Formats: sequence, structure tokens, C-alpha cells
Amino acid sequence: MNKVYSMDDRYTLLCARIWRHCEARHWYGPDGGLEEDRAFRDANGDLHIQPITHDARAGFEFAPASPEHLDVTEARLGYPLPPLLRRLYVDVANGGFGPGEGITGAHGGYWYGWDGHFFRNDQPWTPPWPWHPLDLAAYIQQHSLLDRFTLPNGTWPARFLHLCYWGCATDTFLDANTDRVYVVEDITNRTVRLMLDAKSFEEWIERWLNGERPAWWPDVTAGDVET
Repeated sequence: MNKVYSMDDRYTLLCARIWRHCEARHWYGPDGGLEEDRAFRDANGDLHIQPITHDARAGFEFAPASPEHLDVTEARLGYPLPPLLRRLYVDVANGGFGPGEGITGAHGGYWYGWDGHFFRNDQPWTPPWPWHPLDLAAYIQQHSLLDRFTLPNGTWPARFLHLCYWGCATDTFLDANTDRVYVVEDITNRTVRLMLDAKSFEEWIERWLNGERPAWWPDVTAGDVET
């Protein structure tokens, strides 16, 4: 008889698999590799650049998030983090590993900064123009949209958390309302084009663990790291 796992058990096992995955590869950093330095903005918005000295072959750069880190993050967001993302921050590392240029951290964690991208999930990315929040699930249902669609001008999905940056103005986001994962394919002239990438964050992580190549980004594959 197959054992039935609770959601909490599944998340515990998934985090353990991430640890084993990184141990087996001897790589605990972003699949895209480490840059020579990291740019980030402080609470005042001032830009800082510092060299990266961490050896990603030795372990995760960022320690797991503390309860205080998560409290600050959720207070700034105004809503709770999705359960699995929260567990990754607590049981694995506060970002800085995984697909693309690394999973974005919570407060005190990995803050990817390059190509004009400067964000962490306690200060989530939003468009650089006036916008109002959009209930993405309701909009999709109302308009019977398929897996690729364009948002109305001047809108941005509510509770949209950054997961990782891939380069070439391509980012992956997690809809905290539905747990669905989307790729932002294009942002031009206040127009945002989205593509559904996974029906859940768990599915998205499973694909990474299984080494599946993102169909929409053929040059990036899990494990494409020189270690």
C-alpha cells in the first residue's frame, strides 16, 4: 500500500531532496553560475556593489531564514508567504540557489542585482510605471485565457512574488494567490506578457530536481554549471 503523505510531510521530503541534489552536484549556488560581484540596494534605495567571495561548491551562501526575517517579509508584503516557499527559506536557504540566477530570498537573504534587477521578496519587483493590482485568477477566468496572454495596460498581478531571473529580461514569478508559476516573457511600453510555466510551485521545483529543460528557455538546463 502506498503511503499517503500530508502536505507538511511532502514539503519536508522535498527540502531534503534539494539538499541531496545540491550535495550530489557539489554545487549550492545558482544554475546560471556566480557573478564576480553583486549589486544591491539598501533600505534607502542606494546602490551598493560588493565582490562575491563565497565558494558555492562548499555550501549555500545564505543561511536559512530566521523567524524574524520571515516576520519582516510578511509584514512588508501584507500577506503570508506561500507555504512551500516559506519552507524552502526555513529548511534549505534564504535564496541564492536553484534555477536561473538563483531563487530570490526573503528579508536578509539573496538579493539578485544585475541588468537593472534589484529586488528581494520583502521588497518585491513591480513595474516602473503607475499600475494597479490585478486579481490574475479572476481575470484569466473572466476572459477564458489560455497559457499565454497579455495583461491590460497599467496593471500588475497582486501578490506576485519573484522566483528567479534568467537573463534577457525574462523572469519567473509565483502567484501567491493560486500557487501557479508564470514566466514574464515581455515587458514593453507598459505591456506585460505572461506564460503559465507550472500549475504549482511544487511542480516547478520538481522539474528542476528532475533536470528538466525549460521549453521556453532552451539554452538553460539544470546542472549547466561549471564546478
